[in-house]
Amino acid sequence: MHLKYALLAAAAVLSPALVQAQTASAPAAPPASKAPGKDAPTAVEGVTITSDSTAMRTSIDRRSYSVANDLSAKTGSIADALRNIPSVEVDVQGNVSLRGDANVTIMIDGKPSGMFSGDGKADALQSLPADQIDRVEVMTNPSAAYRPDGSAGIINLITKKTQKPGVNGTVRLNVGPNGRYNGGVTATRREGKLTLSGDAGYRYDTQVGVQEIDRATLDKTSGQFLPSRFDATQNNEGGALTLRGGADYDLDKQNRISGEVRLRRWDFDSDLFESYAGRDALGGVSRAYTRTSDADITRENKSVSADWRRQMKG
Repeated sequence: MHLKYALLAAAAVLSPALVQAQTASAPAAPPASKAPGKDAPTAVEGVTITSDSTAMRTSIDRRSYSVANDLSAKTGSIADALRNIPSVEVDVQGNVSLRGDANVTIMIDGKPSGMFSGDGKADALQSLPADQIDRVEVMTNPSAAYRPDGSAGIINLITKKTQKPGVNGTVRLNVGPNGRYNGGVTATRREGKLTLSGDAGYRYDTQVGVQEIDRATLDKTSGQFLPSRFDATQNNEGGALTLRGGADYDLDKQNRISGEVRLRRWDFDSDLFESYAGRDALGGVSRAYTRTSDADITRENKSVSADWRRQMKG
């Protein structure tokens, strides 16, 4: 009994010391961080907004869009550059429409161009390189200074003006699926008052069109609608060669005379296969035909132009 009381007394004396030793050896817990409130403000050092002030310009009768930094304008055709212009639509065949109207006049530096008139306008837009275009002006309500040939408006292509002396040039090559490719070379040489420029390009394209038409014609004898089916497959392939050479001579700071020669040749092959089958009241084929046609289209456009430009005061 005395031994039991002695052990209890020793345990009571040693317990505070053991607890104190364990507390001293345990690592201290980090202070709990205070959770931020929902309305706690967030500090922002600063915000920088960068914009190109020359990307779009607006005046009374036109809107001007810069395409100098557009990748499609550096490596593609004029049609590729126009696809990125608001309110301008270009379909896969190169046909241009402005706000849904295809009656559009296309100019170069404010002057009509024979390359963008007639049946070859769409193909010219897909063949001519766009790296010589600096800006695109869209005039949906042109002033009286322009002829009202296009009811939808005017698209004016502003070419780049070379100011640095010496020789500058670009080489481009694009390859696409189904055998499509295009490439070209552009060069400019400026010495003193004379500037010589030229470009050569070739574009090869392939197109496949499929048409299916199902019809039902009322037969007065049987009173039934007799079905018929028409199928057509058209394969188009060909290339377009474009050559251009120009010269500008500055008589003084206000006067410049310019001359330009353009040549464009377009070769295209088209294969068309058609089939038709019509059925009678019993479901049998009563009339049918197949037709195959081939076409070889060649077009060549040449143009020579010269002008004198004088910058008036004001």
